[in-house]
Amino acid sequence: VRPILAWVETFCTPAGFDSEACLADAAQFGVESTSARIEDLDRAAGTEERLKLLQGWAAETAPEARKDGPLVVKTLGRVYEVPRVQTCKEVVQHLVDGFALYGTLFDGNDEELLEEDLVICDELRLCPVP
Repeated sequence: VRPILAWVETFCTPAGFDSEACLADAAQFGVESTSARIEDLDRAAGTEERLKLLQGWAAETAPEARKDGPLVVKTLGRVYEVPRVQTCKEVVQHLVDGFALYGTLFDGNDEELLEEDLVICDELRLCPVP
């Protein structure tokens, strides 16, 4: 289980999913807690669906500066800038096309990101694949 999924699962209790505690902790990712979001998490079918909701809300509440400037990708002591995109797959495509770099992306918490993951931070780390 990926670390971020494991984080979401920590809010599963014998009485059900603790949406309020989850949203309170998600404030660290810029997610605001509202009654509508609590209801959405309560109605979600499972951990994967809750994770997608949380990622979407984090992307929505990201500071506007994040949407204006380029995304920074660090690798092998170098810094690369790529345009703002929605998914990690698009980031990797820009790195391949613009810099002939390919590899695995990690966020600021050193969690591996998959292609379908949304880009919700300003800086990523690339572990290149030869």
